[in-house]
Order: sequence, then structure tokens, then C-alpha cells
Amino acid sequence: MILTKITKAESERLRSRRIHLIKDGLCVSCGKNKIFKNALCRLHYETVRVQKSKHYFKNRERYIAGVLDRRDRLVKAGLCRDCGIEEIYKADRCNEHYKRYLVDKSKYRKRHPRSAGDRWMKLRRVILAEEPICMICRRAASAEVDHILPLSKGGTDCRDNLQGVCKECHNEKTKKDRRQEWQKI
Repeated sequence: MILTKITKAESERLRSRRIHLIKDGLCVSCGKNKIFKNALCRLHYETVRVQKSKHYFKNRERYIAGVLDRRDRLVKAGLCRDCGIEEIYKADRCNEHYKRYLVDKSKYRKRHPRSAGDRWMKLRRVILAEEPICMICRRAASAEVDHILPLSKGGTDCRDNLQGVCKECHNEKTKKDRRQEWQKI
């Protein structure tokens, strides 16, 4: 393909032709078909879209490697891996981006390995529906399911060993159980 220099007059002529085609609602590439998107008919629009996607996949690996390289350089310099401006707080991020990271992480957090997945979630829903008020303090709404006899002491996931409790009571009971375990050791 031989590239030739386009004169200013030719450039203006092509620009005015393009404007007239758009005004008439015709494709700027062929000048025959009606416009579908981006001043192109459906055929030419799909051709351009396919070419762009091929270009994207060809350069994707190079792009990802560049991003990872940039992150590594920022972290080595002691700067946030996301913004590159502020100093690192935790997990290679500044304070603001670390908070966002924790929120995103909690959204996609996996279920507890002890839980039986869907079976546990169904049982949890049943218990919280049956016991809407905390079974320990009898004041707050129950938000969590507690093992009366902890699993570490031989308790099971059967319904008789579970109760609905509020977060505060659950935290206190857990701390108490752990203290007792440490005192035995």
C-alpha cells in the first residue's frame, strides 16, 4: 500500500462529502445504505467492530503486563497501586483505596468453609425467621445464628444446637468460649 500525501483541498472535499452523507442519512463508507450506528451502515459497522475486537485481543496480554508492571513499580516506590499518589496504608493501597478494597472483597467473600453451603443458608434463614429476637438478651433483633455448644467443643449443625442471636451477644459468647478454651490449655 502506497501512502500519498493528501492536500488540504482534498481533505476539505472528503470532509464536506462525509457531512452531506450524514445529513442525508447514508453510510459514510459506501454512501448507499442507511446509517445504522456511528455514521456507518450495518455491514460496515460490523466490519469495524470485528477489526477492533481482533486488535483488542491481540494487544490484551501486552496491556495486562503493562498494568502489572506499573503496579509493581508503584508499590516498590511506596505508593498506592491504584492511584499512585498517596503512600501505602495496607495491602499496597492508600487509606481510601484500602477501604474500597475491603468493601469489594466483602461482596465476593466465599462462604465459611465450615458451612454446608446452600443447606446452611436455608437452615440459617429458617432459624432467623423462627427466632426474630435474640435468644440471649431478648431485646435486639437476631442477626446471626449461634451454636449453643460450639463446633470446637463437639457441637453439631443440627437444629437443636442452633439459636438466633444479635451480633453483640454472639461476639461476647464467642469471646467467652475462646477464653475458656485458652484457660484449659
